[in-house]
Amino acid sequence: MHVADWFATLAAAANIPLNKSLTLDGINLWTELVTSKTDTPPYPEREIVHSLDNQAEIYSYSKGQYKYIKGTSLEGRYDYHISQRPKQIFDPREKYYYENIRQSAAFQALQKYDEKPLTNSRMHNLRVKASVQCEAKSLKPDSNCKPLEEECLFNIWKDPCEQKNLGNLHKYDNIMKSMREDVLKLKATAVPPLTGRGSLEYDPSRYDCTWTNYLDIFPKNCDLLYLNLSEYQQHTVFLRRPHLGIRMYSKWDDCWLGHGCMVRPLQDGFDDVSFRGSNEFLTPNIDALAYNGVILNNLYTPAMCTPSRAALLTGKYPVNTGMQHYVLVNDQPWSLPVNETTMAEIFQEHGYYTSLIGKWHLGMSRKAYTPTFRGFDYHYGYLGSYVDYYDHTLLQRNENYSRGHDFRLNLESIHDQTGAYVTGLLTEASVNLIKRHNYDAKPLFLMLSHLAPHSANEDVPLQAPEAEIEKFSYIKNPQRRIYAAMMSALDNSVGQVIGALADMEVLKNTIVLFLSDNGGPTRGLHANTASNYPLRGQKNSPWEGGLRSSAAIWSTQLEKLGSIWQQTFYIADFLPTLASAVGIYLDIGSLKLDGLNLWSALKYGYERVEREILHNIDDIDNYVSYSKGKWKFINGTTQDGKYDDWLSKRIDNSSWDPRSLNYEELIKNTTVWQNLHNPNISPSMMNITKLRQAAAVKCLEKDPALLQKCEPLNGPCLFDLDNDPCEQNNLYDEQHKNSKIVLEMLERVDILRQQVHPMNNKPADRRCDPINYNNEWTCKMPCRSGYFCFLIISFLLGYNDLSFHGSNQILTPNIDALAYNGIILNRHYVPNLCTPSRSALLTGKYPIHTGTQHFVAVNQEPWGLPLDEQLMPEFFRDEGYSTNLVGKWHLGFYRKEMTPTFRGFSHHYGYSSGFVSYYDHTFDVVVGKLLSNIKKYPSDNLIPSHFGMISRLDESVGKTMEALVKKGILDNTIVLLYSDNGAHTVGLYANTGSNYPFRRQKESPWEGGIRSTSLLWSSLLKQRHYISHQVMYAIDWFPTLAGAAGIKLPNNLHLDGINLWPSLNDKHPPQPRRVLHVLDDIFGYTSYMRDNYKYISGTTFNGLYDTWLGELPSQEIHPLSKYYVENVLNSTVNRLLGNKNLLGQHILELRSQVTAHCPRNSEDFNQSIYKCEPLRAPCLLDIIKDPCERYNLARVHSSQMEILSQEERVPQTSYTQCTDSNS
Repeated sequence: MHVADWFATLAAAANIPLNKSLTLDGINLWTELVTSKTDTPPYPEREIVHSLDNQAEIYSYSKGQYKYIKGTSLEGRYDYHISQRPKQIFDPREKYYYENIRQSAAFQALQKYDEKPLTNSRMHNLRVKASVQCEAKSLKPDSNCKPLEEECLFNIWKDPCEQKNLGNLHKYDNIMKSMREDVLKLKATAVPPLTGRGSLEYDPSRYDCTWTNYLDIFPKNCDLLYLNLSEYQQHTVFLRRPHLGIRMYSKWDDCWLGHGCMVRPLQDGFDDVSFRGSNEFLTPNIDALAYNGVILNNLYTPAMCTPSRAALLTGKYPVNTGMQHYVLVNDQPWSLPVNETTMAEIFQEHGYYTSLIGKWHLGMSRKAYTPTFRGFDYHYGYLGSYVDYYDHTLLQRNENYSRGHDFRLNLESIHDQTGAYVTGLLTEASVNLIKRHNYDAKPLFLMLSHLAPHSANEDVPLQAPEAEIEKFSYIKNPQRRIYAAMMSALDNSVGQVIGALADMEVLKNTIVLFLSDNGGPTRGLHANTASNYPLRGQKNSPWEGGLRSSAAIWSTQLEKLGSIWQQTFYIADFLPTLASAVGIYLDIGSLKLDGLNLWSALKYGYERVEREILHNIDDIDNYVSYSKGKWKFINGTTQDGKYDDWLSKRIDNSSWDPRSLNYEELIKNTTVWQNLHNPNISPSMMNITKLRQAAAVKCLEKDPALLQKCEPLNGPCLFDLDNDPCEQNNLYDEQHKNSKIVLEMLERVDILRQQVHPMNNKPADRRCDPINYNNEWTCKMPCRSGYFCFLIISFLLGYNDLSFHGSNQILTPNIDALAYNGIILNRHYVPNLCTPSRSALLTGKYPIHTGTQHFVAVNQEPWGLPLDEQLMPEFFRDEGYSTNLVGKWHLGFYRKEMTPTFRGFSHHYGYSSGFVSYYDHTFDVVVGKLLSNIKKYPSDNLIPSHFGMISRLDESVGKTMEALVKKGILDNTIVLLYSDNGAHTVGLYANTGSNYPFRRQKESPWEGGIRSTSLLWSSLLKQRHYISHQVMYAIDWFPTLAGAAGIKLPNNLHLDGINLWPSLNDKHPPQPRRVLHVLDDIFGYTSYMRDNYKYISGTTFNGLYDTWLGELPSQEIHPLSKYYVENVLNSTVNRLLGNKNLLGQHILELRSQVTAHCPRNSEDFNQSIYKCEPLRAPCLLDIIKDPCERYNLARVHSSQMEILSQEERVPQTSYTQCTDSNS
């Protein structure tokens, strides 16, 4: 055990559920302790990190019986067996040791709990076992451990005194290697130590000789500036500007927070920044940033802009957000799913002023897709993929659209800068923002995402100011010359931005990141002459030339400035890494990130943590690209192999930039060098020439005749990137294809494939043509047709409270008309309480799988539907629906993240709790307008009030349908009407609702609590006017309505519900179904059904509600019931539906068939054999023949009973009942 295990172990002992987002290192060993499973060998293998000090380089780690040590403290001062037992000195009480034990207060208090007597012999045996015995034999000279000079390995089970170092014995090489790799992985994920320097300010003499916390002014926040200069290169500057605030902590307690600036160029080639070694044209400011910072030599990105931006902002692989296939084109109505949390949202929530300047390219067809709705406080730039550098328009020729303007401030289109060069505009906007920002009010996050050097429209793809182009007259290719000028303007931008940070004196608290979105497009669509030399492939390919990015990072927090970091890094790692850098805690459990937090490894320069990267799984282009460590696997490719070659070459020195002759002097004279260079770093530690040589990629030097070709359209390829970064030699041959590494990679790809999110890509909508919007690309266009309007009406009524079930006490003509014109769902089931029922509807899962199974969410209790559950409205919102909740929520509201508008609903009008007063809106929540005029019913007569409520509810259904008609969308609407659970006839919160003729009521396992009145209507249904006997449960509506809307749900949702839309739409015969109505381990009862048989074991409230409740007095008949048919035919709903074929006879037939009838009592009914008393023994009921649950068949059908009793525990993969929002 490790001390960290006690948290989880003691929590388990106390039956306290722990939040999954805690990500504990300790494990729960309560069961092992209670059952004594660990008192004798062999012991379960346990990994323990004893010490992992990256600064002092001390590592102590054990796994199972082996312990690994490297380094030690205080130069080995304490590395000996310091303590010894004196042989002659004993406590005088020793000879009466066991008697002393028996007389102790502890023994007297605890002996009553011991099942076996604690004899002297038993105590002696335990004492011997608890004593540690060292080996007595002498050691060989080489067996000692010298941790300052070498790595040591001990078998702690056999050698607990650490006398014999096994690290020098070859037979332990594999164990040493394995433990060494484990330590390397752990090093990379270590959190930086919190310890700080001491200060005389803490001297107790200043505080009345008392150690004390005192009021101190210290940095409250710091700013994060993210400059995105381009899609192919990305600079990030995170500024650490302290803000003053008062806190009761010691001075060194504040975490390091900073401003952040990220600069991202759009698709420059790998070799188009000159710190990689090219002299064709120089990028001195970018190079100065690289040499003064840390060059990220193995940074990988997706191969295209949209997927790359999605990965950066979400911290996830594009395949896990549906962004994997292609870029987002302006006329396509889709986006980064709005349920995905972005980096901007995270920093915004932690107090940063978040800004995006430049390109967005993650959705524009709805406001909800645009930057200021995705976490950015400010956006200046364009929403689409690219624009003309001067007139800021995009011409989409493939659809023959008109030229559309796309440049804006937030959502407002701006034209006052038309004619100005975009690179200059974005630079100027960034500099102005840096200079005007109030750093004392909020920290700053700035992402500068340049257009340069992306090509513009096809008519004039490459554009730059003439004065800039003239600087590169030595370049013979005119297009390449313009490209060099575009890169030069980009380089100047980096200098100006860093200069502005220096002017504001915030650089020392800044992280600057520069990286490229993806490789450059040397040929094909949007080709811009970019060079990815010497790498294979280009943008939109699975090769290194499309995936490997030129990048550098600078911060005063980095320990090894002026170095090259060889660690494999993926663009999704930036979200958790930069969050860690500025002290933001991420809820990893709910975010489900693919990115790793590698801040500690980056900060201290640790390398070679084995990192897997799923570059892509694309089932349209049909290719896979995946790497693990040094190995890379490719199967299939893009564009029929058009980009599979080595497409770039370096020019000879006759076309070199003239400035390259004085390269180092040029670098040292840049704005960036002057502001970032640390004069305390010696020239030997920052040798520009050596860094530049080391940053250049060297291809495999081998006779080409000996290289094995890779033709991914004909078969898989395998590369060793450490030795073959240019992907020249395919190792997927007879020797390797069945090797352990290949088999492991294939298995891993198969696992990742099963988790892939369906692609979000939608076809173009020609209505998005800018000519329809005054030649603007706009986010206001209705870029999708064919939406359904879904109207879900939920209420709390008894089965017999709606008149289409046969009751004549309360008439509901509008709801009845909807039922007769649609589908009556006669076997529709729900959980027996509000919160579990709503949870089931919105998640598509049994409440036992979300922890909501036991009771309702009470206002004073801090829990709710877990935040890691994805809800129905989130998916509909992502498909472009406006998702609205009117009325009750009741799934938790003690944190804003748990409320409707944070769980997928665009708007909420109503109340968050279980109920409110109809008049005074208790808890300051406004009740739904549909029931607001219930006032005319007398408050001193409960039953007439209940009648009035239902009558008003019926009227509201009519008015709602009328509104749909006036809006012209009724024909495209699906209406679902159902009750949350059975009525509360008696007891707490009773409302006299009737579940007649069913047994029991709400909060019970009987039909009266779980069988819900329900109907479905839509003009889109192929079959209507019938009664469906298909067993349905509330969990089925999520996949069913998604199926109706054509929404593909990801496989990793693990829904319990099934899509029954085809069955309902085509009137299929009922299919067999198993339903777990409830499984409650607190009340200790279960209700489970398979087809027509239902199993019940246990009940609620000691059987208080186990009788038949709610039978209506025969004399209470509505006076209009004799005109029932006429009332239905003349109702608002029937008139609106205009169904002249709905005849009175058909209404009466449907009403008769849907009315539930109990079997007549026979003489057998009173016999004890048929009585169901679930507190004494489980019951078996035939719900088809006996819907009123009168006859217990447990003894009659013992074989069936045995089957169901075994099955009812099959679904019990239940969560512990929620007691906190994330549990």
